[in-house]
Amino acid sequence: MRDVFSIAIFSVALIAFKCDADAQTKPQLHPPLDIPLVLSGNFGEIRTNHFHSGLDFLTQGREGLKVYAALGGYVSRVKVSAYGYGKALYIAHPDGYTTVYAHLSSYYPELDEWIKSEQYRLQRFEVDLYPEKDGFPITIGQVVGLSGNTGGSSGPHLHFEVRDSATEHALNVLEFGLKIADTRAPDIKGIKIYCLSDTSIVDGLDQDLYIPVEKVGGGYMLKHSGPVKVSGPVAFGINTTDKLDAAENVCGIYRIELTRDEEVIFSQKIDRVNFNLKKHMNAHVDYREQRKNNRDIHRSFVRPGNKLAIYAGVKNKGVVHLQGEEKADFRFRVWDVAGNESMLQFQIANEPDKKMPPHSHLSAYREGALSEPFSWKQENHWQTEDCNVYLPKGALFDDVIFTYRESAAQKGALTPTHEIGDTYEPLSEDFTVKIRIPDDFEGDKSKLIIVRHDPHNGKQTAIKSTVSDGFLQAESSYFGWFFISEDKSKPVIRSVDFVQNMKGRKTFSFKISDDLSGISYFRFFIDGNWALMDRDAKNDKFTYTFSEKYLNKGSHKLRIAVIDVSGNDAEYTSDFEW
Repeated sequence: MRDVFSIAIFSVALIAFKCDADAQTKPQLHPPLDIPLVLSGNFGEIRTNHFHSGLDFLTQGREGLKVYAALGGYVSRVKVSAYGYGKALYIAHPDGYTTVYAHLSSYYPELDEWIKSEQYRLQRFEVDLYPEKDGFPITIGQVVGLSGNTGGSSGPHLHFEVRDSATEHALNVLEFGLKIADTRAPDIKGIKIYCLSDTSIVDGLDQDLYIPVEKVGGGYMLKHSGPVKVSGPVAFGINTTDKLDAAENVCGIYRIELTRDEEVIFSQKIDRVNFNLKKHMNAHVDYREQRKNNRDIHRSFVRPGNKLAIYAGVKNKGVVHLQGEEKADFRFRVWDVAGNESMLQFQIANEPDKKMPPHSHLSAYREGALSEPFSWKQENHWQTEDCNVYLPKGALFDDVIFTYRESAAQKGALTPTHEIGDTYEPLSEDFTVKIRIPDDFEGDKSKLIIVRHDPHNGKQTAIKSTVSDGFLQAESSYFGWFFISEDKSKPVIRSVDFVQNMKGRKTFSFKISDDLSGISYFRFFIDGNWALMDRDAKNDKFTYTFSEKYLNKGSHKLRIAVIDVSGNDAEYTSDFEW
């Protein structure tokens, strides 16, 4: 095991060395906006299921600001989606980098028109296009689009990235010379000490302990009297964030270092993001603290299934085990990209005679639940007469005690509720759940859907499901409570501003929603011809923009056809004048 871990740390060190060497040759970027650059989010910030892969520039609450090319090159890709990055532009540059501009409201005219022609040719709103290398050349500082709020954006802003073209890894944009005022040191809010065995004790208790801190002089200290007493193997995590000068938005940390008696035992630096491992962020952070208490804690130890290459100088995977009457001094140092630093010092002391009955540190048991150890190293199965669960190898980040319980049916459910796993345990891959279809069900099985209920927030999410040998089967990214429901409801089509007299109008919109399984298919036709509607999924909104290139003035007939995942269909028709 030592050789494998040594090789991993050596590889991380080589990557870090290469990044430091490249820093001297990185190109200086042209600002992508011509307003003062203010960030609402930075690189490496902790987000849901991923580290943030770029910078989010505030656009003064407005859409339609000109967006400029940071370097010269050519358009290598455009992607239009109702989710995620929305309208996104990728520009490849001759020095091995690619810049990405996301959530745009539109592209520059020549590119915008070509994209629309491709959407009409393919009869799809969502497209992922790769133009020829000489199709759309770009010069540095050229206007390449207008800022917006498309896709998963929660407010007007520009998401901007720099990527390594060879690996597609996102790089820390603030290392490329953009001038963002930052004189504020990171904030340290607290630490967490983790019990790592069934005999570990922290501060007299057999459970993890969060300790807040207070600022004293130029540093921080724990709100705790004297050394923290521990027994058995423990590890640490730190709750820390950053803010830049021009905004109060909470941003992420660039670098963290932990020393024991002046020796580095753990360090991390987030200067690149591998999209293939984005969910592994959940092995780095304390997922339970994040979901239960809204605390973003960076673990200073490496869970077995964590494949992130952001660590260096890790001793014993970050695990600390004091002996005898031993005491040790620890120090966290935290930096942002601008070099501002904060520091926290604390002491722990071994309590050799402290003993408690063995307890499970793997996962919390639920009263009345069945349980079984699951290993992160292998495939895992759980089966009852009415519920089957399969986790592929690598789906877990660590060994856990898997728990299962059957409970009363939820409102509208056709089956009892199957409480599967610990909702505070993250997964790196989807698992398969199969629930037996009731023998007395006589309806259309294609209308059946597995629903996941999250007991943490009460949210219910329908999962695309298939019938298989008397069971309904689905893939889920999260543990939770699962049951079968029947979806008989048609999608709802509602006009926002469509009227029969559209003369002089530039656009019209509809809202289309579905109360359970979600929209699977939608088509808009004018006079029997496919019509392009921009989709804003977060608002269930579809918008048509008039253009004499695609529609003549006069009388027309609109038809909208929608089908949900369960096959329920809805239609809207109307005559109109333009």
